[in-house]
Amino acid sequence: MIYSERQIMKLKYSTDEMHSYNHYYYPLGKITKSKTFWTKLSPAPKCSVEHQRWLNITRFKRAQCSTCCPTKFSATAPVKIEYKGKTYNVHKPAGGWQILFLGKCPARAICNFGQCQPEHDYHTWILIKDPEINSEPKIRFVPVSYPRFCKCVNSS
Repeated sequence: MIYSERQIMKLKYSTDEMHSYNHYYYPLGKITKSKTFWTKLSPAPKCSVEHQRWLNITRFKRAQCSTCCPTKFSATAPVKIEYKGKTYNVHKPAGGWQILFLGKCPARAICNFGQCQPEHDYHTWILIKDPEINSEPKIRFVPVSYPRFCKCVNSS
């Protein structure tokens, strides 16, 4: 299936397993195996109640404050992707990797307003090896969802 630029950009804002655009559904892949090159823990910023309200109003999520939760950032290369019930190997270009910058929650992370959870709000396209493709090379892009930061979720 061929996606228009508008359809691709719509995928970026989906939070569901299946994203709907004009009643067409686009499945999202998940990383099942990866290689991590480095990891860095970003401590939780000091967020006040007023700051939290401002974040909620503007829907500002990523820049300076990840809604009061620490985030463990890592440079990661996906190795295997699960897409439409099948597992595919990720295409590794000669001398390179397809790198994603993931943001996950440290174990047992808490915040002032509830619990810290990864925000799977970011989508990108990963080049996979697909033996069922009828052309050479046997590779194609699939949309993948992954966490970019840790957010505070109200547990009440």
